[in-house]
Amino acid sequence: MTLTEQPVSTQRPSAPPPAESSLPPRWFLGLLLGATALGVAGLVSVVGLAILLKDDDGGSAAAASSALAIELSEFKIGGQLTAPAGDVTLAVTNVGSMAHNLAVRELGAATPDLGASGTSDLSLGTLSPGVYEIYCNIAGHLESGMVNTLTITGEGEAAAPTARG
Repeated sequence: MTLTEQPVSTQRPSAPPPAESSLPPRWFLGLLLGATALGVAGLVSVVGLAILLKDDDGGSAAAASSALAIELSEFKIGGQLTAPAGDVTLAVTNVGSMAHNLAVRELGAATPDLGASGTSDLSLGTLSPGVYEIYCNIAGHLESGMVNTLTITGEGEAAAPTARG
């Protein structure tokens, strides 16, 4: 048996092809990191804003919103007639047997005429502290005593129900 010499190759063996990575591309990781940072910044902003809007006793510093139940009857206006400053809506019910309405002199706002058992919501908007005259605008009803006052209290004042008539 003869040994045959085989020529020795001077080339290096080629490297195997790179294995496919299971990691996402770098641009995707950057996008994900950026979106996470924006989300955290947004959350911190919302929490910070909520803290700023709270006042010392845990309430909202924004104007209060009140819905007051008002009852109309023959020549009397009663119900909850005091509210804190802020948005005020009057939920008016005619518990009498004849038609009545409710008007607020200083605001020029009024309900339509309400028959017996009729109801209407009268939105007064944002009211500042003060006293507002409320009355029935049907001829002769004001003169018969169908008038009262709506008192809007300032910040920190207690709102107590009042009735007159």
